[in-house]
Amino acid sequence: MTEFLKHDAIQKELYHATRTYLIFKDEIQEHLLGFFTLAIKDLDISKLEIKEKKKLVFNGKSPSKVGVAPSYLIAHVAKNDYFSQEFSGEKIIEEALLIVDDVRKSIGGKLIILDSICIPKVMDLYKQFGFREIGETFTSQIGQELQLMVLSMPNSLD
Repeated sequence: MTEFLKHDAIQKELYHATRTYLIFKDEIQEHLLGFFTLAIKDLDISKLEIKEKKKLVFNGKSPSKVGVAPSYLIAHVAKNDYFSQEFSGEKIIEEALLIVDDVRKSIGGKLIILDSICIPKVMDLYKQFGFREIGETFTSQIGQELQLMVLSMPNSLD
């Protein structure tokens, strides 16, 4: 957690590749409860079946001709276990989704993706918010088994 914040998060912020949001216990910013990173990413849907593609692409697009779908990426979700009694992973996801929804209201977009570690408790947390598994599991650079998950937001205008 701290290694990412000290090195990767700062570099990615400087290059405008991502935004990392820190959640503190209070205004003093003394106790970090958790954090998450947001980015924009093209989701490769070229190998998905047409039925699955239809669920992901915008209305009016022919799914057979679409190979990528623009999406918002929620990454590096982390919670400080020291505060686990007073702060839950649900609150981190809620905060991330609120920010993505604000951006969607300004520039559009439909899909939110994340790479979940293949631990049932963690995957169930994401499923609570409507995320679903898509594609096959894969191994991260550090050897963790991950599952791509996607949430398709409604097409309504608020």
